[in-house]
Amino acid sequence: MNREPAKNAIFPSPLVAASLLSTMLLAACTSSGDGSERAEPPADANAVEESEVANEEANADPKPVPCAAAAYAATQKGNVVTLVAEGEHPTGGWTTELVQQPQRIFPPQFALVCTPPAGPATQVISPYRATASFQSRQAVREVILFDKDGRQVVPVKQEE
Repeated sequence: MNREPAKNAIFPSPLVAASLLSTMLLAACTSSGDGSERAEPPADANAVEESEVANEEANADPKPVPCAAAAYAATQKGNVVTLVAEGEHPTGGWTTELVQQPQRIFPPQFALVCTPPAGPATQVISPYRATASFQSRQAVREVILFDKDGRQVVPVKQEE
């Protein structure tokens, strides 16, 4: 028995066979299946822009939001009025501030705002304490602040 191929048969060299196989595989990967080599644009071009905007927003720094209600206290000692907010966040990594509102009124009004963590956070209840102060030559009876529940009126305790 002779296992050698017949002299008139055409057998490509292994290098030629590998080249042909890789060319066919690459052509199959880049083809869209309908014979055309070009990918069609999405039916809704705005969908691509919207998804890009959503990705940018997801990767942007977190924005401050109104905090849930906290325990509030205000004191006035001399010419300084101090407002304190104490509460808890459900996770770590939050920052909390009492931000003075832009209205030019007296006494000034404040907003309790919280900024969520930018990335992963510890899954533990985290207490916070935020303070703000302002000057007043006259006695202040109450300070108004805003949180997630709306307008809060905080009585000011006078200290000597």
